[in-house]
Amino acid sequence: MTFENIKDQFAKQAPFFETVGLVLDHVGAGIARAKINNRKDITNHLGSLHAGALFTLGEGTSGAAVLGAFADIADDIRVVSTKATIDYLHIARGLTHCEARLQEPVDQLRLQLDNQGQVDCHVDVRLMSSSNKDVASMTVAWMILKRRGKI
Repeated sequence: MTFENIKDQFAKQAPFFETVGLVLDHVGAGIARAKINNRKDITNHLGSLHAGALFTLGEGTSGAAVLGAFADIADDIRVVSTKATIDYLHIARGLTHCEARLQEPVDQLRLQLDNQGQVDCHVDVRLMSSSNKDVASMTVAWMILKRRGKI
């Protein structure tokens, strides 16, 4: 699977991303960028982006970063988020951008996946306003498993 395939199939694999308006802008080897625009139906009582929408943006972007690290074998693995922590720093209004990066070196993760059939990894996530002010930060843990009979 290519980086473009991951972008094209992203919302199809998890339709909730499309529901909240998450748009995946970029996928690379262990990195992804996405955005979400503040709409009335995903706001909170303050008129800002709801915490759940921010969480969805961060978790979804982190998953795309993981898939990007394994793009060439993405059809042969399953990725599952196992833990996430988020710190809400400022009110998010308007367009909110997100960048996610794997903490561990991709080569190390691939070696462990080859040897053990599964690997755990962690993704750092930064969520920013259109003026580049941090509105939230996250860390998401992922488990990557070889699909049975694959690889």
